[in-house]
Amino acid sequence: MDKDVGIGNFELHEEVSELDLMLLPTQDLVKCETEPVVSEAAATRRFSAPMSDSDLQEKILKAIPKKTKNNNKWALGVWIAWSLERNLCKETFADGGASKPSDPNCLSNELLNYWMAHFIQECRCMDSSPYPPNSLVQIASGIQRYLRTDCNRNDINFFQEDSVPFSFFRKCLDSRMKKLTNNGIGTNVKRADHK
Repeated sequence: MDKDVGIGNFELHEEVSELDLMLLPTQDLVKCETEPVVSEAAATRRFSAPMSDSDLQEKILKAIPKKTKNNNKWALGVWIAWSLERNLCKETFADGGASKPSDPNCLSNELLNYWMAHFIQECRCMDSSPYPPNSLVQIASGIQRYLRTDCNRNDINFFQEDSVPFSFFRKCLDSRMKKLTNNGIGTNVKRADHK
């Protein structure tokens, strides 16, 4: 190189080999006090602009189908109605118990296991008839999805066989489903091809 060339805060006064450039610390080549210059070629980027955490969360929520959102809302509505009615019962306060929160997110995993077991045994349709077994699973799944997506509690898994935190709930759900099936509830399959 015949003339002096400026790079950042450095000026080159001699011939520089490729090895010299490879050994040069790259942090020293970055000029920190000014904004980076974006060339026209860099404006057409391969990757999208960096996204914030809130943008990512918004994209996740927008990807949830409307029917799933409605199912989650329905399941949470059943929970809220049950908890409000349960708080009117003296059994809720037996042994110094506190009122049952209407939001399952307010419960630790241990209390959620306990109250979900009671909920799944006690919940009924609006006409006081029992929910069919499949509906009980849908309600529990809706509450689980609510806790995972809306409340960011990704550790919740009611249905994992080897999951210790919710084993009591699973046993109660299983016993309730078996009792309902033995009583003939939920055994009539409604299908178009069924005669």
